[in-house]
This record gives sequence, structure tokens and C-alpha cells, in this order.
Amino acid sequence: MPPLAPREHCDVAVVGGGPVAAVLLNLLGDRGIRAVALEHQTSVHHLPRAVGCDGEIARVLQSLGLAPQLREVLRPSRGMSFLNEEGDLLLDWSMSPDRVGDQGWADQYTYHQPAVEQLLRDRIAASEHVQLRTGQRVTRVTELADHVELEVQDVAAGSSRTLAADWVVGCDGAGSIVRPTMGSAYQNLGPDQPWLVVDVVIDEGVQTPEKSVQYCWPSRPHMYLRLPGARRRWEFMVMPGDDEARLTEEQQIWSLLEPYVQQGQARLERAAVYRFRSMIASTWRSGRLMLAGDAAHLQPPMLAQGLCSGIRDAANLAWKLAAVVTGAAPDTLLDTYEAEREPHVRAWVLEATRIAAIVQVTDRELARRRDEVMLSGERVISSIRPGLGASALVSPDTTSGVLSRQLVTDDGGRSDDHLGQDFGLFVTDSLLAQLAPDVRARIDDLGDALTVVTGPAADRYLSGTSGSFALIRPDRYLLGLGSTGDELAAAVARVPLATTIGLGAGA
Repeated sequence: MPPLAPREHCDVAVVGGGPVAAVLLNLLGDRGIRAVALEHQTSVHHLPRAVGCDGEIARVLQSLGLAPQLREVLRPSRGMSFLNEEGDLLLDWSMSPDRVGDQGWADQYTYHQPAVEQLLRDRIAASEHVQLRTGQRVTRVTELADHVELEVQDVAAGSSRTLAADWVVGCDGAGSIVRPTMGSAYQNLGPDQPWLVVDVVIDEGVQTPEKSVQYCWPSRPHMYLRLPGARRRWEFMVMPGDDEARLTEEQQIWSLLEPYVQQGQARLERAAVYRFRSMIASTWRSGRLMLAGDAAHLQPPMLAQGLCSGIRDAANLAWKLAAVVTGAAPDTLLDTYEAEREPHVRAWVLEATRIAAIVQVTDRELARRRDEVMLSGERVISSIRPGLGASALVSPDTTSGVLSRQLVTDDGGRSDDHLGQDFGLFVTDSLLAQLAPDVRARIDDLGDALTVVTGPAADRYLSGTSGSFALIRPDRYLLGLGSTGDELAAAVARVPLATTIGLGAGA
């Protein structure tokens, strides 16, 4: 790893080096942006942390060319059952591992986070534009008139250097140094509840459920997660009277696991007490400073959407930062980041908090009433699909801000493969032929930043919609969907690029 020069400058500095930072760095590098991520740890954390993602996140990783590798590290989920202490099914969140959803992938996956992180880091190492520098701790962030200065300490040597950047993104988690520098603080949306998280590797032949389970037991709420290969996770709510320090002792752990797996049947990989929190930062952007991932929001893990939300942050922010850095858009484009992402992640945080409230009931009378209500109802739940918040790009009275679909073709290809990481326009030949000359000129002026798909590929894509065109942003949310030339003209006018500077991998 090259040392930091005394006065080095880059386009974007990312504080932190976890998976959100790694996705952001990859997306920026593909757009030719000079970016550096600074991580105080010296290697990928070898133990699992996040364990789930949905089809939308697989689609983001696909855009990085990782589809072949993802098949090796992602396990399609069968969903989750919610059971009370009597074994009654309170809620059923079923999924078919063989079903390809509207994102071109299965609806939900489990994975081993270090394996996914390593894929992202290997790709960064091969980039000529971006670097991930480990063993580097950011100790101070100072925003000046035309840049930001970061004081960076080499953890091993103890020496410090200064890095200058036009823009800084804090992907540095709950203990972020960037968030307080911005004057931003967490807003609390739910209870702060400690849970014991236990990861084990089971022996060959040991049987565990194929479907994950939420045990809504007032005696001790807990959950079981079926992970890839031989890995399994159990999480146990810390109860009044528990000694948190002793809970992580091996004897205590195996006592909790005993109903499901015996000490001689598995190897303990990790045990730690975490706090399940529901929090959102009050400000996501201040001048040249921005937040993403856990630095911007935290949520209970019941829906496996914490890291997913952070990766959505990276996908939303990367193309906007690239457009600003290259001069293709004014920096006011960055105002759309928090406006779009905060309401979206708030919906997920509130939903995860609602599910956590169902699971975490410990009063037996309240649990009895909960069970009575739930057993008399539908008992089937499905994942939410919030849209982006209103912004200069997202109008509530249009189809903008809705997650677009991705088709899988008969030969196994996916419709995003036509688009790279650009804006994409699927449009019928007949509508394209009707466009006014000024609209055609605008499309042509966008150059490599807009990939136009016509003919049979466009017809197949649009056959499942009500439109004759779909204009898709680089983060795969719709900029517009409609049937008329006027609607297409309005959608194309919302593409926030003023020049023909391309944003694709070849830019």
C-alpha cells in the first residue's frame, strides 16, 4: 500500500472501508473518478456481520460485472416463519429459491459478508482510478471554501498526513467522525435493545431448518438464520437480569443453543452483543460532506435491510457525484441525494421497527393478545417496496422514483446488461419515429451517458408495462415511464446532465 503523500488531492475521499464504501468506490472508479477510501482496519473483517440482501442489491453488484461470482457466494432464501412459544405460525414470509423476481434475481439471499467484501476489494485493487487504503485512521475533517482537508494517521507508524478532497463521504458507521463534523445527529425512531448474535459452523450431517425462523417467545425472543454452506446464525434478545458480559462466555452460549444444536455438532465462530437501534441522521449532506450507510441510518436486522440500505445510498450517490466532479451537472444535483434516500430508508427503518416490536414482546399477557390478533388474521407478509422521496428528479405525480424492473432473457442475459452503468432508454421504434426534432437532438446530445435500446429488446422489456418507453437512471430507478412523445420529452428533459460527458465504464 503506497503511503500518503504530504499533500495529496483526490476528487472524492471516502471515510471507512466497509462494503458500502467498497461499492461506492467501485462505482466511482468505473466512472473515472479519482477516489480514495481510508479504513483503520488492516484487512477484511474475517467474521460475518450482515448476512442478507435482496434482488435489488444483487442487481447493483451485477452492474459491477460480478454476476458470475455472485452465483458462488449468494444463497437464495426460502423466507422466514414467525412462531410463538406454542409453535403456532403467527406470520409467514415465504419465498421460492427458484423464483426470479422483477429485479432479475431471486427476491432474497443470504451470504457470508467477508466473501462478498473480498470480491469488491479485489475489483478495487484492479482499478486505475480508486484506492482502498487500510490501516489509515481519519482523525480530523475540515471543510474549507473549495475543498476538504482530512488528517490521516497511519495506524502502524503513528505518523500523520493530510489528504485534500473536493468531496467527502462518511461511510464510517455509527461512530462516524464525519457526522458530528457536519453538525448532524441521529434521530431516534425506536427502542434501543441489546441482542446476543451467535455465528456457528455446523458439522456435516447436522440438520437445521431450511427456512429462517423468528421465535416470538416472551420467555426470550430469538431468531435463527439459515446461511450459505455450513454457517448458521442465532440471535437472542438480552433479557432483564442477564449479565451481558457473561452472555458471550462459551458455556452460556451453548446453553442457549442447546435446543437447536449441541456443542459437539458445531464450531462457535463468533458471539457478540449488539444493540438493535432505529436511527436516522438529521442531515445527510452539508456542503462538501455527505453520509452513507450506518453513518446515516441504523435499523433492526429483522428484514436484513441495514446493509441493503447503505448500498442503495452508494448507488444513488455515485452517479451524482461523478456528474458533479466531471462538470456534467451542477453541485445542486447532490441536493437530491438526501431528499430521495431519507424517505426511502425511513420506510425501511419503520417497517423493521414494527416487525421488531412484534418479535420483542416479553410480557406474557401482551404476547397472548398479540397471538390472538395475529392468528385470526391473514398471517402472510411480503416485502415493502418504497419509492424515492420527492426531489428535482422525482415528482410525486409521475412514475419517477419507482424501482425499475429487470428482465431475464431466454439465453440467461439480463436487460441491464444493455445499459452498463448509464442512463437507459427502452423505447419502441414507433414512438421514437414520432419524436420532435428537438427531443431527438436532446437524446443525441446526451451521447454516451444515455444508452438507447430499441427493437425486439425494447419490445420485450416494455411488454410487461403500460408504456412505450421507460427511462431508467443509473441507480435503476425510473426517471419516467409513459406512452406519448410529450411524456418522453418531459422525462428526457429531467436527465440532469448539461454536457455530453459520459458516465459509463468507458468514460
